[in-house]
Order: sequence, then C-alpha cells, then structure tokens
Amino acid sequence: MEHWLWLGIVILIVTLFTVFFLYKRIALIFAGFYHHKASHLIFLTKNSQSEIEWRIWSYFFWNQITGKKGIVTCIDTGSADDTLKILRRLEMRYPRLYVVKLHPTVTIEEAIQEALEKHNHTKENMVVLDLQEAEPKQEEKHSA
Repeated sequence: MEHWLWLGIVILIVTLFTVFFLYKRIALIFAGFYHHKASHLIFLTKNSQSEIEWRIWSYFFWNQITGKKGIVTCIDTGSADDTLKILRRLEMRYPRLYVVKLHPTVTIEEAIQEALEKHNHTKENMVVLDLQEAEPKQEEKHSA
C-alpha cells in the first residue's frame, strides 16, 4: 500500500512539471505576437473603473508568464468614478505600475512624453490604449 502512495506522488510531480514546461513553451512561442514587443503600455483613463483592473492584471500576468518586464503608466484625465482609487490600490500591488493624474494645464501628449522620458523609452517601445469614458452612459428613463 505504501509503495502505491509513493508511486502516485511521483507520478503527480512528474505530471505537474510536464504541464508547467509545456505551458511555458507555448507562452514563449506566442509571446512575439503580444503587444508588438512593447515594453511600455500607457492607459488613458477617465471613468473606466469597470475595465482598468482586469486589463492591468492581464498585462502583468502575461508578462510574468513570458518573462518580460513591462511597465504600465496610467494617465487619468479626470475620472469622477472609482478609477483613480482602483489605480492607487493596484499601484501598491504592482511595482511597475505608475499612476499619473493629469493636471488641467498639461496636455495628454506632454504627459505621455514625460512618462516615456522617465523610463528612458521611445515611442517604438510603447502602446497607448485610450479607455476614456469606456462605459456607455446610461440614459435615465423617467416615467410620466
């Protein structure tokens, strides 16, 4: 009985290592297609609380699997919802996430250029995703 237990444990460990190895190999094969090899992802956010968290999570998750070290900069252009609160919480979890609240006198292009200069990146290394007002506004229905 004890021999079967040890054999089962060995088979389980070998199976786990095999699955992990195959997963890493498949991730490396498809890694070249992801974000066009961008090392700096810039999100423009405004009232996009429903989308921002899973996008940041998925970017860092994919980078962890493929072994890349990407940087994410979120430029908030004046959210009235919980977008900035969510970003601040995620900023504590991911050390390569930077949150910038856009000042009214600064343009979006200037903020992007400043983020690139801060990390010594060029425009070839970046991808900009515009998530401003990502949720469609719900029209209120009034009963007459």
